[in-house]
Amino acid sequence: MKCRSIGFIGFGNMGGAFHQALQQSYPDLRCLVYDPDGEKTGHLKTGVCSSPRETAEASDLTILAVKPQLLPEVCSQLPEGRYISLAAGVELADLHRMLPSSQVVRFMPTIAALACASPVAVCWDQQAPPSWRDDAVAIADAAGKAVVMPETQISGFIGVAGSGIAYMFQFLHAAALGGTKAGLSYQQSLDTAVQTMKAAAAVIETTGKHPAEAVTMVTSPGGTTIEGIHALEAGGFTSAVIDAVTAAAEKSEKMSKG
Repeated sequence: MKCRSIGFIGFGNMGGAFHQALQQSYPDLRCLVYDPDGEKTGHLKTGVCSSPRETAEASDLTILAVKPQLLPEVCSQLPEGRYISLAAGVELADLHRMLPSSQVVRFMPTIAALACASPVAVCWDQQAPPSWRDDAVAIADAAGKAVVMPETQISGFIGVAGSGIAYMFQFLHAAALGGTKAGLSYQQSLDTAVQTMKAAAAVIETTGKHPAEAVTMVTSPGGTTIEGIHALEAGGFTSAVIDAVTAAAEKSEKMSKG
């Protein structure tokens, strides 16, 4: 990453998550922070600024991590510069109108940024120069994994990732309940389900196999796995997941249009 200093305007959960992720990945990076709530920045020994403008002026690029409804007021105080917005539902066109800058990138992270494990949708327009795009991808990668896409795909991303992480939580809870019914303690079941979910993701990532192919690898004729898969499909598992993703995506699309 080429930039040497990054400003954070807003230091709630998401701003704090990106701050921590970047300091872990780039220890020499200078981070500057502003939040009107002094309690959120009180633990920081250096880099606390007194205003949004001071933060942006002292930074090579600035991450806007404030609530969407506060963004217009904050942007009105900012100088020309490079900006990354984490505000949900605020499109690039809106950011260009609010900011005195053409160098704007939009991020859509998930709560997993708190664990440096979030897929982060990264959207820019043709005005963003290549070097700026490289920095944006590096910042997103620090919080997990950058997923570069056109802004028109953001709603689908929210259905799969932004809201989809809740489906994963729900599946883990359901699996733990199933293990409890089968005689394990809930905590034993949950720990095992979490590790199994990690293992499944690792197999797909490391082998590059299609999930359907991976399923057939562990499904023996007349065995336990096919019995469980049959039970899932009898309950409408695949259809329910598809419906959940598309419902969240459609809701996101409606919300973005006001």
